Amino acid sequence: MLKFHLLIILISSLLLGNCNKKTEEAFTVEIYQDNKLIPIQDHIVELDRSSFTIEVQLNNHPGVYINGSTNDEYYNLKEDQEIRDYQYLPYKAFAELQFNEDQQIILDPDGFHFLFYDPKLDWHRFDADIIMEGNKIIGTKTVNTFWYKDDEMNSGLNHGDKDDLKINVNEMEDDIYLFFIATLEEDNDDNYSNKILEELKRDKIKIEWQ
Repeated sequence: MLKFHLLIILISSLLLGNCNKKTEEAFTVEIYQDNKLIPIQDHIVELDRSSFTIEVQLNNHPGVYINGSTNDEYYNLKEDQEIRDYQYLPYKAFAELQFNEDQQIILDPDGFHFLFYDPKLDWHRFDADIIMEGNKIIGTKTVNTFWYKDDEMNSGLNHGDKDDLKINVNEMEDDIYLFFIATLEEDNDDNYSNKILEELKRDKIKIEWQ
């Protein structure tokens, strides 16, 4: 429980301390496989069933939320359509290992990864090596495994009567829907009640397997 509270405080402080203006390009996303940039067309990327990398460029912004799921609810949202439980995004962030040690995407219809960089900390959740160019941070998240969690077991293919399941990329059959969002939060002394003032940018990618 303590780790969860510290995570909420960290997310809030990052978003408060580094966001002072709206930008349509708070972040950009690219997908690489075998060290090659894979084209994304109409928000769809076709990948081989092998390890791949999500590259995120943060442009004067501390972090981005990422939902991964076999459920297409977030993916099918219209640009002006509000995200379900939008105000609770910081509370939906997973507690994860530093430096992307487990190299996995957690599949959950409601939860979010939070990839960030804070120069005051000696750790982050990207792969270990990042690139800093002025106010830009380029980080990667290597993916070797998908972890189906709780409600996700009821989405996509029938994976049997289990609470959760980890599957290597080379065994993956379900299409994956990735949803990215950057937000601006209200400066509030109570870190547990910071309100999200506005959405800075959203993006989405559907992964189809070749």
